[in-house]
Amino acid sequence: MGYHTPTNYSTHATEYENPVEQPIDTRHFDHKFGASQCTPTKFNGAPEFGTDEQKKRKYTVEKPPSHLLKHKSKRAVKPNRKLMSPFLSKQCSTERMDSRTADELYSYVMSISNEASLDAKWLQSSYLFRISLTLRNIQETIKIGSQMDSDSLNLAIRIMFQQEVERFQNTNYLGWRHFINQDFGMYAVAGDEFWEASHQLAHFTGPEVVYDVLDSHMILIPVHLLKHYVLYVFNMESKKVLVLDSLNTQDPLGESRFTRHDKIKIMVSRCVMECMRLAFPGWNKDILNWDFEAVENIPEQQNGDDCGFHVFNNMVNWDGLHLVNSTSQDPYYLRRQFLIHLLTLRDNEAILPEYVVHRLRHIKDN
Repeated sequence: MGYHTPTNYSTHATEYENPVEQPIDTRHFDHKFGASQCTPTKFNGAPEFGTDEQKKRKYTVEKPPSHLLKHKSKRAVKPNRKLMSPFLSKQCSTERMDSRTADELYSYVMSISNEASLDAKWLQSSYLFRISLTLRNIQETIKIGSQMDSDSLNLAIRIMFQQEVERFQNTNYLGWRHFINQDFGMYAVAGDEFWEASHQLAHFTGPEVVYDVLDSHMILIPVHLLKHYVLYVFNMESKKVLVLDSLNTQDPLGESRFTRHDKIKIMVSRCVMECMRLAFPGWNKDILNWDFEAVENIPEQQNGDDCGFHVFNNMVNWDGLHLVNSTSQDPYYLRRQFLIHLLTLRDNEAILPEYVVHRLRHIKDN
């Protein structure tokens, strides 16, 4: 999928879940899915707002932004340092994993069926807020015909962010692109009483952001629109807002990729602008007057369920102009790659089965 997969896994392990629940041949799974078309609802108001846990999250910082800005020297990227695209780095070149091992892991994960095993936590990360995924959560996300789960996507973006910091720390590549999780877009689109800019500041100036977002060239934000995910990209250099939408150019409701986002682009842009101005006093760019482009010639979903997985791949591979690595549109492939990415979580606070840890170590880049 064009994204680096670490091979040094610092994770807990247990013995195999159950001798009966060993890997089975992936051919037992139906990797194809019908081509039912996604039909998003027209936006007459805010989309359905997230889980109770998401409603409680506030991405606040303990001290005001002005305090954080006084200590830029502590950050991994110095102010005014010219940043470079990480896609120019060898570490961002096309890298492939062992497909056979990936198939075996997918088959193993999907083969487990006893209730105790399904309710076991497999992945947990508590910084800045806790995200926990049980085996059941993972199965429900990656099974063919399923849609992306918000916690799974948020964890995947957290892993993406952590790997970016680990790979490019103390280089001019770190901070060129900035990933924000899907909660931001959820609050932005919900608006009204759900939106409070001060509660979202940690996306821009939080303690885990070890570079200066003020210098970032791109800010990438997934947005969930009534069972349909899209990716918004704010190009801070060219002053342009892009949307990467995997739904067909012309959907059954007669809306194009461009007109589909008439209202949403304003809502999300206004919230990004509000947070940037609050986080970085003196920043005064007017995003609402930037050009807007609905990117064409990108992989299109083949059904009504794969949009979230396309958003994930687009976040990984968008270099500002195009997708640098071609990705399959096959529903099975999309979910298999997403699963492997989730399992690469560093400092996992939960326990993975020994078999999973063992197979992860066998995934090698070419």
